[in-house]
Amino acid sequence: MISVVLVACAFCTQSDNAKEYLFRSWTTAPIIANVVVGLPTEIELNQVKTLLAEVRKKTTSSDNTTAQKFMHAMIAGIEMEYEAEKVSQCLSYIESIDENLHGIAGSRVLRFQLRCAQLQGDVKKAQTFATLLREFDGAHIEDAAVLCLYDIERAMQENDNELAQQLYIDFDTLMCASGAQYVRIPVAFGYARVAKTQENKVYALLRLSQWLEEFGYEEETVRELLLAWLSRLQPRIEITTSSVIPGIALLATELATNSEFDTADANWEEITLLVRAQDFQEAILLLEPLAEAAGERQDDAIALLSMVRRVTPIPLIDAFECSRDSKLPITMSRTFNSTTVQDLLQQAIKQAHTTGESAWLHQAFLLLLQEERQIDHAVLAESCRLIGKYTQAKQFFVKAIELEGESVQLVCGLADCTRDSNAMGIVIQSTSPDDTSSYWYWLANVRILQWYAEDGGEPVEIAAKINRLRKKDASLGGAQFISEFNALLF
Repeated sequence: MISVVLVACAFCTQSDNAKEYLFRSWTTAPIIANVVVGLPTEIELNQVKTLLAEVRKKTTSSDNTTAQKFMHAMIAGIEMEYEAEKVSQCLSYIESIDENLHGIAGSRVLRFQLRCAQLQGDVKKAQTFATLLREFDGAHIEDAAVLCLYDIERAMQENDNELAQQLYIDFDTLMCASGAQYVRIPVAFGYARVAKTQENKVYALLRLSQWLEEFGYEEETVRELLLAWLSRLQPRIEITTSSVIPGIALLATELATNSEFDTADANWEEITLLVRAQDFQEAILLLEPLAEAAGERQDDAIALLSMVRRVTPIPLIDAFECSRDSKLPITMSRTFNSTTVQDLLQQAIKQAHTTGESAWLHQAFLLLLQEERQIDHAVLAESCRLIGKYTQAKQFFVKAIELEGESVQLVCGLADCTRDSNAMGIVIQSTSPDDTSSYWYWLANVRILQWYAEDGGEPVEIAAKINRLRKKDASLGGAQFISEFNALLF
């Protein structure tokens, strides 16, 4: 039924104006949004191809107006998401427009330019167009969605999942407030598309399903929708009670019991919402009494409590037994699974990037790296680099680039291990001193100066460069870098 409604929304208009026809179809139903933002099914992809064929029938080939050029740019901008050769076509049409565009047309052009740069792998151009789109007054919500997913992807590349999730939450709130409900599912799919881990891939979909339940949808309907959404993900998500992803384990538990939750059972309903929201501590407080008391929910509570305890995030400081004398970590506090070890390494990386390296963090890295098994290569690479194990780090960086492609942090990390000044120069051009990429900007700058000094560079030139950098940030990137810059002056 839903598919029929969506198809009707996409194809019902009979407007003679091709641009209006395309705009109406684009901004009233999620079919095109699923193709250009999310994860389309084969059916949706074919529907969009049919729609674009209809639009072409309504165009006049001899019309060379700005409106006609813009419409051709829009068509190519949709097609380039599944036909790589359309990227150059889209750019060519945009370049042929010699007028300043405003409103939705202006934001759509910037959005296309951003996506073209991303699809071409041009990090610097993507950053430029992202900035222009961010500063554009009155960008359309779907264009803003593309920008949001760009920011989310950059946060994930830097292993800052907390920032990625907050960016999504903020934008989802904006979509609700602006009445753009049709974009919400495509954006949740977009979050899954740019995510690297299974846990991140399902985050937005689980959160959206939680919202639907809170909004009043029947639990069985929500489960069916969630299963349909999850079926689009590649590789497939296994729905098992042993899943390390709480929301998936909970879904499997619900499917296994094959029974409706009693709406009068307020405690259990609250528990399931807490688990989906990953508020594990509160969920544990409610689960413990149910698990201990004989009752209808005891077995479910025991299973869910075991799962929640298994996946509850461990603060880095609690993962170690420390020496009474030195206060440094000397052993792991207990055995952790691979997912938890990776999370602990990411916490340590984030701390090192924020406050700088320390003897405590160094020892923590050494202990965690002894637990190496099924950890993301990028995480292993950065962990080894931070403690000076450059040979191992280089191997992991190379493998990560082979698997994931080049990103700022992988290129910069590898360059640090191989003393590659040229690559560091590219990193500087692709980053900024005051946004989420700032760590890599300051790392690249300090390394280039250090290598220059080691090779006998002129102290006067080093001091002049540092003074220029101080104008961008008086703290020279913060505590983790200022001492290294200052050491170059003496």
